[in-house]
Amino acid sequence: MQQMQQQDTTRLLLEQLRQASQQALGVERTMRDITAINQMVSTAVMHQAEMIETLYNNAVDATYHVQRGNVELKKTIRVNRSSRMYLLVLFIVAGLLLLFFDWFNS
Repeated sequence: MQQMQQQDTTRLLLEQLRQASQQALGVERTMRDITAINQMVSTAVMHQAEMIETLYNNAVDATYHVQRGNVELKKTIRVNRSSRMYLLVLFIVAGLLLLFFDWFNS
């Protein structure tokens, strides 16, 4: 009888040990899955960080180019103003010369 109780206890303990072992294996699989997912997320985050850095550098470059473009536009506006003035003076002088030649020839 005592031997049967010991065998039952042994079987019960063995079954508990198997269950604990299976649970440990399940936890180990879950940990491997979590590790793989964590590695994929880390890779994605690193890739996104590189992309953000590239976007930031592009934005800085674009800002610089826009500022240079504004300076060039201001120069162009100044040149166009002076060109208009030269053209106006040229047309006035040409008109006066035409009037002078018309007066001189008549």
